[in-house]
Amino acid sequence: MWNQADYEDIRTVTVHIKNIRHKLKDGKKFPKYIETVWGVGYKFIGHQHEYTT
Repeated sequence: MWNQADYEDIRTVTVHIKNIRHKLKDGKKFPKYIETVWGVGYKFIGHQHEYTT
């Protein structure tokens, strides 16, 4: 990521995701918004809006 030759800051993305999860009150075990896809990265789950008419 970011075409870096060294990987000393590889946990930067992990720390940002952790902070976002904390702000969203999203758990790691049963996430509602951000899912960890091991070996790939992260996936935004989101939620469907319920519209009432």
